[in-house]
Amino acid sequence: MIIARVATKATWALLLAGTVSSSLFAQQSARAIYYSVPSWAPDGRTIAFESNRDGEAAVYTIRPDGSGLRRLTPGGTLGEQPNWSTDGRFLVYTLIRDSVRQLHRMTPDGRDVETLPGTTNGFLAAYSPDGRWLLFAAQDRVPSNQYRVVVMRPDGSDRRSLGDVTKSNEDPRWTLDGARVVFTEAPLLEIRPNEAPRDAIRRRTQAQRLVSVTPDGRETRILDPEEAIRLTRDRGLSPDGQWLVHTKSIEGVNGLYLREQSSGTERMLDRGTRQPSHSDTSRDE
Repeated sequence: MIIARVATKATWALLLAGTVSSSLFAQQSARAIYYSVPSWAPDGRTIAFESNRDGEAAVYTIRPDGSGLRRLTPGGTLGEQPNWSTDGRFLVYTLIRDSVRQLHRMTPDGRDVETLPGTTNGFLAAYSPDGRWLLFAAQDRVPSNQYRVVVMRPDGSDRRSLGDVTKSNEDPRWTLDGARVVFTEAPLLEIRPNEAPRDAIRRRTQAQRLVSVTPDGRETRILDPEEAIRLTRDRGLSPDGQWLVHTKSIEGVNGLYLREQSSGTERMLDRGTRQPSHSDTSRDE
């Protein structure tokens, strides 16, 4: 899984370098078609992802062979950052409607949509490997440069913030065994008198670090990027470890690609220039 490790290492390196947004892995231009945060279903048969290929951010699913492209979130809303439940029965994602951002979950066919309590301004959600916890990042207010890492039971109970609440805690993910949560910790962005904004950003970046915390919040450890790689898994890696779904740009056109781990060969899943068929985009009534 060398390629997956490189991809994960690059992600952690970018986070520590301050070149990846804390609210999204990349803030995308409203003018360009983009693809973001692809995630494999546990059975390996479906990939969920975020894209604005139809003009607004939405949640889509597609099969690994490129067929079955389907939009799941409705028009007039923004759907972001889908991720699968441990048993594959649900997708958890961020939905923005009427300027309100909150976590929701739905079945893989886009039905049975539920609003998750206690998740206002939440994003980057992930179920623990045993399905007993829901992890996400959140903001107390928008706009703000302070983020929190939150865990709670899927029903909204036992909710708690992890890490130093005086800092900005960003981009959380579970360790492979579900025993800990790994995230970046950074001081709040503060521009001192007569300080250039770029210098304030550089100072904040230099103070960032990777930490891991137990879900009960009792034990915190500082990690180096290599240890973070060993403890976590890229959500774009297929369950059998043979494929990595990722996004990239070719000749200025963004797309979703599938890479075979053993050979390094790639094939395109979608580039935003292909229109889904009616049967792909419609929901069964």
